[in-house]
Amino acid sequence: MSSATRRAAGLVLAALALAAVVAVALATRDRTEPADAPPVSTRAVVTPRVVLFGDTITAHVQVALDRERADPDTLRITTFFDPWVQVGTPVQTRSEGERTTYVEHRFALRCLGLRCVPQGRPLEWEFRRARVEYADRDGVDHTFLLRWPVVVTNTRLVGDDFGRDDEYGTPWRADLKTIPAATYRLSPALLVALLVGGALALAAAGAGLAYAALPAPSVQLPPEPEPEPPPDLTPLERALELLEAPNPVDGAAGRRRALELVADELHDRDASLAGSVRTLAWAAGKPAAAQARSLAVRVRAMLEAERERLEPTIAERNGAPPA
Repeated sequence: MSSATRRAAGLVLAALALAAVVAVALATRDRTEPADAPPVSTRAVVTPRVVLFGDTITAHVQVALDRERADPDTLRITTFFDPWVQVGTPVQTRSEGERTTYVEHRFALRCLGLRCVPQGRPLEWEFRRARVEYADRDGVDHTFLLRWPVVVTNTRLVGDDFGRDDEYGTPWRADLKTIPAATYRLSPALLVALLVGGALALAAAGAGLAYAALPAPSVQLPPEPEPEPPPDLTPLERALELLEAPNPVDGAAGRRRALELVADELHDRDASLAGSVRTLAWAAGKPAAAQARSLAVRVRAMLEAERERLEPTIAERNGAPPA
């Protein structure tokens, strides 16, 4: 092979190697990030940016985080829109890519105050910068400010309206005829009826509780009847009770007197029993209590038998037939 041919073959191989290197570089260019690329990229958008007074605008904060270097869960966004106020609740959306997390916060804004009224010329608004905070995978906190685009507010009046001086003395107008009728979640009449019914129910419950707390009326019970006085005892019955007592108050002397009285009462009824009683009454020493009680039992038995004999006679005397 000649030297020219070898030189041409070398050039072709060198060109093929260079082409391969360029192809590999192009193929990996989109997948390789610069070493100094930030882990978080942000963007602030306002739509629309040119509005009329009273219109609603939407402010967007769009954040893309590299999950290998930043923690999406630590992302915090603080915004300031004075004198514009938020309408409703901010909306947050989040989506996950291969290695990137996309987060978007949307804020609906409206300004109806005097500061937002254009006085013959448009007003330009540049909101205070939003604060974006996050932490990287090493736990280090990062904070930076995000600048908003300018919003322009135009007037709804034509130029001639500001110079007009009529009976109202103001360029503003109100059309009361086209105002829609008021709507209610609950009919006023039904609401009044429910409130009145609830008030009556509460009043009835209070009255019931008050009545339950009142003391019960006292019932006047008839007085208990007086106990009947004990029947008067005859001297004989009193003497028998004294003999039956285990420990008479007067002791032996009282027992002797009681035995003598019983003997006197029985003298005409049962001389034998009366003698036994008198013998015990005047026996030497103290009359035995057991013997006195035994004689009292015999006397009561004799009196009971005598009473049973006398009952038919008393009944015949009162006109009743004998049993």
